[in-house]
Amino acid sequence: MGVRVSGTGGQESSLAAQEAELRASASGVAVAVFKDRASGLRESRPGLDRLLKRAAAGEFICG
Repeated sequence: MGVRVSGTGGQESSLAAQEAELRASASGVAVAVFKDRASGLRESRPGLDRLLKRAAAGEFICG
């Protein structure tokens, strides 16, 4: 699951709230959590990059 907030200052509670909501609504087991603190205009999103790399490697195949 992935969560993101805009900016870098003082939004840990928002990240935690997003994660809690995603966990509560998930129908399966969360195998990883990817977090980013970045502007929507910024292209560098390390959490999203890690998620995409692991997905491309087939780590999230269900079946």
